Amino acid sequence: NAGSLADEREYSFVVKDMAPVTLIVHAKAKDGGDDLGQAEVAVKAKPFDVKIGEPRLMGPPPQVWDPKKGGLVEVPRAIGVNRDFSVKVSVNPPPADASALRYQWMVSPEGCVIMSPASQETRCNARSAGSYSLQVVVRNAEGGELGVGTREVRVVASDDPAKVNNAAAKLAEA
Repeated sequence: NAGSLADEREYSFVVKDMAPVTLIVHAKAKDGGDDLGQAEVAVKAKPFDVKIGEPRLMGPPPQVWDPKKGGLVEVPRAIGVNRDFSVKVSVNPPPADASALRYQWMVSPEGCVIMSPASQETRCNARSAGSYSLQVVVRNAEGGELGVGTREVRVVASDDPAKVNNAAAKLAEA
C-alpha cells in the first residue's frame, strides 16, 4: 500500500503468516527511467505470544475421602471426570482489532470434548481420567496464523479415591 508521504516512497504491507517474505525494490531514475538497481531483504513476522490460561473448574472441586480427617475433603485445582472446566487464550501484544481474531481449539487424545472450538474461551469435559493436551491456533481475519498455544490438563477419576488421592498428591507437589 502506498504510504502517507506525498512522494509515495514509503509503503506498508501486512505479512499473512509466519513464513518469510522476500521484498524486492527496483529503483529507476525519475527522468528517463534508467535502471538504478535493486535490493532485496527477507522479512519474517514476529509471532504473537499465545498462552492458554489455567483451567477453571465449573462448580465445586472434586472430593476425596481423607482417612486422617475421617471424611470427604475438596481437592483444589483438580478436574474430575465428567466435570466441565473452562480455558481461555490470551494473545500478546494485543492486536489492534481483537474482534478480528479467529480461534481453532483441538485436544488429544480423544476423550475430552471442546464445546466452543471457535471462541477465545471454551468449556471442556473429559469422559475419562488422564492427561490431555489442549492446543489453540490463533489466526487473523485473512486466515494467517498468528501463533499457537498449548497446555496440558490432568483429569482425575473422582469415582476412584485411590486415583484421586494420587493425583491430588501430585498436584500438591506442583
